[in-house]
Amino acid sequence: MSMLTSRVASLRQFNGALLPAAKGITAVQSNGFHSSQPRSASSVLKMKDYGHRAAVSGVMATVFGCSGFLGGYTVERISKNGTQIVAPFRCKWYDVKHLKPMGDLGQINVLPFNVKSDSSLVKMMEHSQVVINLLGKDYVHNGTSMMDIHAEYPARIAKLAKELGVKRFIHVSALGASPDAPSEYLRSKFIGEEMVRDAFPGATILRPASMYGEEDRFLTPLGMCAKMSPFVPLVDGGNARVQPIYVCDVAQAIANSLQLDHSIGNTYELGGPEVYTMKRVVELIYESIRVPAVTVSVPFKAALPVSKLLEVLPFQQLTTQEAVIHQHIDRTVAPDARGITELEVVPVHMERAIIEVLSMYRTGGRYLTPLR
Repeated sequence: MSMLTSRVASLRQFNGALLPAAKGITAVQSNGFHSSQPRSASSVLKMKDYGHRAAVSGVMATVFGCSGFLGGYTVERISKNGTQIVAPFRCKWYDVKHLKPMGDLGQINVLPFNVKSDSSLVKMMEHSQVVINLLGKDYVHNGTSMMDIHAEYPARIAKLAKELGVKRFIHVSALGASPDAPSEYLRSKFIGEEMVRDAFPGATILRPASMYGEEDRFLTPLGMCAKMSPFVPLVDGGNARVQPIYVCDVAQAIANSLQLDHSIGNTYELGGPEVYTMKRVVELIYESIRVPAVTVSVPFKAALPVSKLLEVLPFQQLTTQEAVIHQHIDRTVAPDARGITELEVVPVHMERAIIEVLSMYRTGGRYLTPLR
């Protein structure tokens, strides 16, 4: 007990008084946060990266979309320097419980919320200086439209965050978002950017390309198809150009953007170091899992109606029209766009990280040569 008392006392001495806590949250604030002296967004977030889970930075961040693919990596990255995390969730508890060990005791607060309730959103953000929005879906689920998830909900969050005095707002969109994109996903992402920018003019908007990593929805479905199917279908022969990026690089870009003054109010397109055709991506997958490559070209006009029929299957997210459209269009970083290197991240080459994603499908697993 004496050790615990000593630990609490040291935290108070280092980090100032504890804020009045919301239900289920112990809020830690830095000295002077309630001072009448004005503080810039950048000064609040100049956090030293202590590199261990017991560090205390005095910054609190709310991460919406923490249960998604990018969410876990983001929570892990920003909690390393002692940032206290509020992780709102709408899913089952077991989908977010893995977040708790990413920080010290009490550092990561996983709480249920209602995205349609302003009072619930305020409760999630009322003690935070940072709000990160990762909400996103590439298929319609439970009657919620893409416009709701990518535009209406983020705009509501951004508006309330501005009213609460949140210092930094990070909004994650998607590479290729535009008002005339052939994909509903990309159109709704663009509208979401505009609505967030109107509600929170200083928001930092990040547009990542297709992300890969463990449990991703880019390489993993293709790897499963390559392993279990006699062939992999490619829309129009796989000629579409993509620039996939490692999910850890995107999470690091989010963490870095919080400490870079020039990121305030700007938009960044995050892509990997190389551009591939979809056919080349599938060839790399075959090489990685040590299976002879067999691909079949499917015309886009034939693939689209078939995918619409397949959406009635239980695993509709693997066979959506959106997935077919994304295999048909180029999604690469624009030459004149701000990129990931401006956020001080050197992206990983996909050839180096691909085995981390596909080892479960590889003959011989992680061994250098196949087992006999």
